[in-house]
Amino acid sequence: MLRRGADRWRSRSGKAAAPDRENFMNHDVKTLAERFLHRSYDELVAHEKLVLERMAKRRAVTQNVNERFHDELTVGQRLADRVAAFGGSWSFIVIFAAVLAVWVLINAWML
Repeated sequence: MLRRGADRWRSRSGKAAAPDRENFMNHDVKTLAERFLHRSYDELVAHEKLVLERMAKRRAVTQNVNERFHDELTVGQRLADRVAAFGGSWSFIVIFAAVLAVWVLINAWML
């Protein structure tokens, strides 16, 4: 059995040893199950086991829904988003105001 020291792994004899990652991971997952869910690992359903395994590996449990949503947009939806982004921008407002002012001046000069 390995014990974790301050900066490295040690066996019971005190000698440094490389951890058996698979056994440590299984032990860690079982400890997490008992600690957080107050049940043994064998009693858990599949998605609970998946979450605990990802926690033990220090990996993300969730997905970024914004990226997933963006990946599923159609070409028309992406185009509409770009048009709306430009239509609500300050550059559009300034350009529109300048064109409107020029239009008013041309109409006033022609009359």
